[in-house]
Amino acid sequence: MNLNDILQSPQGSAALNGLAARMGLTPEQAQAAAQSLIPALSAGLQRAAQNPGSLGKILGHLTDTAHQENYETGAAPPSPEAITAGKDAAGTILGNSRVAEQIEERAAAATGLSPDVIKSMLPEITSVVLGGVTSHMQQGGMGGMLGQLAQAAQSGGLSNILGGLLGGGQSASAPASGGGLGGMLGGLLGSILGGNKTAGAPGAGGIDPAMVKAGMDMLGKMFQPGTPVSGDVQAEIGQIFSKHA
Repeated sequence: MNLNDILQSPQGSAALNGLAARMGLTPEQAQAAAQSLIPALSAGLQRAAQNPGSLGKILGHLTDTAHQENYETGAAPPSPEAITAGKDAAGTILGNSRVAEQIEERAAAATGLSPDVIKSMLPEITSVVLGGVTSHMQQGGMGGMLGQLAQAAQSGGLSNILGGLLGGGQSASAPASGGGLGGMLGGLLGSILGGNKTAGAPGAGGIDPAMVKAGMDMLGKMFQPGTPVSGDVQAEIGQIFSKHA
């Protein structure tokens, strides 16, 4: 599964159709808006996963039940809690309001919809995406791992867990080459089972390193856009994030 797969799933498609009906749009317009936002949401998720602090915030959003309920209820209107959670999550993923404005303007130009319409759609689309990630993580047996790491993030212990799993070879907050989940977490995952850690042996915080590896591998795949993204689009989105970080 990836972000596009989530939005094209029966639940994701139903949620987009419901959103379209509530906003007076066609299903095709809602799909176009979602497709125009997927590359930025993917880039934001991968950027946010470059250090334990921002990764902890993403894990917190993934364990917010409002998102999963929003995804699984399909075309039903989202709860006020889901909309609020979606706004918070979009802010975390995109980083700040200026980035969000630029991404909304870019999506508006690509779809012919107004930036205000895209802005209204962004929280719900973000919520559906995160709810789908959580739902499929749970189906893959990784729900417990998400919960454990989210609790560690809330207590300030996520950095210690990741650092402990690294075996002291690399700082948990320093990205490895490649960036994103392919960078810091890629280096982390490559080291989790090295040193004194073995598959099935509890790591720091009593968390099984093998489970963390499998869970992060799954997250890394699910954070991918799942749609063709040209180099020009990637560069444009990257410049937006870099300019307003």
